[in-house]
Amino acid sequence: MLLRFVLFLCLFGFGLSVGLPAGAQLVHPFNLPQPPDAPEKLLALIEIPQGSQAKYEIDPQHGGLMVDRLLPDTHRYPAHYGGLPSLYAADGDLMDVLIITPVALVPGALIEVVPIGLARMLDDGERDDKVVAVPFNAVPGSALSLSSIDQDVLKAIEQFFSTYKAKSNEPNPIEWEGYVGHEGVTAWWQHLRSDDVMNSIDRVTRP
Repeated sequence: MLLRFVLFLCLFGFGLSVGLPAGAQLVHPFNLPQPPDAPEKLLALIEIPQGSQAKYEIDPQHGGLMVDRLLPDTHRYPAHYGGLPSLYAADGDLMDVLIITPVALVPGALIEVVPIGLARMLDDGERDDKVVAVPFNAVPGSALSLSSIDQDVLKAIEQFFSTYKAKSNEPNPIEWEGYVGHEGVTAWWQHLRSDDVMNSIDRVTRP
């Protein structure tokens, strides 16, 4: 399995067209479409697995998996972390997503998820919210809410993002604002689809 994943990254992550029909073009994973029933169901791209001390990023140009930086021993990602293809935040990056599941996932994997809330925060004064989601069909419908998530997991997420960029003798760039549930997801989606937001995002260079 690991060999197949490495081969995928080597052939597809760097934009090669080995084995593709003549004239066929690879689609960058950032540009994959969302399901027609979004936002009830979303397509997520895993970049960082739960428990990782390394911050991985998929390069927006060639699609390769890059190590952005290594975190201190005291910090490991409390949930699977990645982005939502074709859904961009105002800064031009993919909208961040945290996927809560005990199942191991690997960087580069695509998974359908159900958004159940938002983790709201500011980074250097700029809005930097993250969608909180669970795998689609992994849990019964009655459990699709923030209240059904282990509170220790939610506290771990808050603790991680409140401290992972903090440096001694410097102001913490992260201001944690808390969680909002389905109403926050609805408001985010409506704001994302608004003309003003879409026009501002279109001015940012895309892969």
